Amino acid sequence: MNKRSIPIAIVSCILAVAGLAGYFLVPAASTEANPTRLLMENIGGRVVFAHKAHSTPGGAYGDVSCATCHHELKVQPDKGAGADGKEPSVMACASCHGTADIEGYAQSHQELYRAKGGDAACASCHHTTGVDGFSDKWNHQDHWDFVGDCATCHHGDAFEYKPGKFMNIKPQKCSNCHTEKPNPLTSTTRKQAGHNRCESCHSDFFSGKATDCAQCHTMGSTAQKVAKGGFDGKYSSCASCHSPISGAMDAYHNNCGGCHKTMQKGPLIDRPCETCHAK
Repeated sequence: MNKRSIPIAIVSCILAVAGLAGYFLVPAASTEANPTRLLMENIGGRVVFAHKAHSTPGGAYGDVSCATCHHELKVQPDKGAGADGKEPSVMACASCHGTADIEGYAQSHQELYRAKGGDAACASCHHTTGVDGFSDKWNHQDHWDFVGDCATCHHGDAFEYKPGKFMNIKPQKCSNCHTEKPNPLTSTTRKQAGHNRCESCHSDFFSGKATDCAQCHTMGSTAQKVAKGGFDGKYSSCASCHSPISGAMDAYHNNCGGCHKTMQKGPLIDRPCETCHAK
């Protein structure tokens, strides 16, 4: 190596070391910027959503917090970082909404979360087991001894047959008329009928909402079963304790439409569907 090459080699080495140091020591900037527009699949046709117009502070729709739409956020990105010092991740609407509207949603939903962490990831939302069935805490004889009148819980002669009328039948079970889903005979589901009738006497059992389910239902921790290896793979639905989660179409129309109706500007104010839906 000649003398002229030595300085060049030294400078090259210094630059290489500096470059590596910068790569490993300087925090990398996020490469994922907020999109300008989003194209969302929907049974009513593809929806063009102007994301930047909503997320830009002082933009077309004012200062809209991310949590206004992404309501699963416990910490709003514009109000401070999460507990780990990082901004919390933002989930798409279809990560939770969509079971009633999007074909293949249930399968894609499972694949998304199982890929992240298997059953343990699923248990972070589906956190209870056993809430779908009544436990042996409910005792028919105790209620009969206390109340003494079938019609207090059952509908009585107006809706149910008397013994010996048409057929010798005792007061019917709720499930004889109230089904898991609404049917042509009644719009009240079995869950709604049971809860409404029980709450009329036991309002204190319902004061804690979902946290009080165990007063009547057998309820266990899915996370504990997963950790101990005793999980049977059956998850309770969110609606077992919580109000039913709306489908994608209802979530979009109600949330988006409600906001625009309040502001009285933008789409969904006496405008055709094509304002958002691609032709």
